[in-house]
Amino acid sequence: MEAALGQEKSLSKVVRFAPQIAGQTRNRAVFAIVLALAAIVSYLWLRFGTKEYGLAAIVALVHDVSVTLGMVALCHFISDTVVGKALLLDAFRVDLPMVAAILTVIGYSLNDTIVVFDRIRENKGRIEALNPKIINASINQCMSRTLLTSITTFLVVLVLYAFGGAGVHGFAFALLIGVVVGTYSSIAVAAPLLYRPKLLHVVVVLMIVLGLAGIVVELTPGGGAARWIPCGIIAVVGAYALMRVGRGSAYAPAGRVAGVT
Repeated sequence: MEAALGQEKSLSKVVRFAPQIAGQTRNRAVFAIVLALAAIVSYLWLRFGTKEYGLAAIVALVHDVSVTLGMVALCHFISDTVVGKALLLDAFRVDLPMVAAILTVIGYSLNDTIVVFDRIRENKGRIEALNPKIINASINQCMSRTLLTSITTFLVVLVLYAFGGAGVHGFAFALLIGVVVGTYSSIAVAAPLLYRPKLLHVVVVLMIVLGLAGIVVELTPGGGAARWIPCGIIAVVGAYALMRVGRGSAYAPAGRVAGVT
């Protein structure tokens, strides 16, 4: 084509993004995440009647994303080993395809969790108190559907991971981990927490404290008192909240006020 047109390639335009633009994008992303989590909790609260359903779903989502990102980070250390090469691992980076995979994992896990929650609500019926029999029966009734869906999705993504090429390698890896972890969390994390609301509240308080501290550290320029004083205040408030929430045994079933027993 160059010979036919008689023209050489030329770099006509260079686009650069200033650090301020990257900072604004990061701040908007943090705000969007907080808003999305609040919307999920609010919807599940209205849908199922108690806030514990929404909080348990958020704990499961944080669990899934944390494990997935942890496995991505682990690949940096084992990608050059014999095991890493056998598993086709790379030193994956958190780029746009990886972010898309994380969002897909969130949606997939949330869908599985809501299916289990809906079955729990149906089996609970008009009973005021939730008990282990209802939770176990609901999980068993959803088990075949959950496993069949997850295995089918896993096999398809596995083929994409093995033969999809470098462009989707990181995306497929994150999705593989997310499907496995999301299936596990909807059954073994989210649903059992409904029977232990006090433990659920303790976990949520810890998540909020760590999340707020991380946001302050990330968004506060420089260091010193401007960064660590707000973190200290958050830690004190969090400790007080844990004392209030954690009175008695965190593993003891709650009464009817929380909607479970």
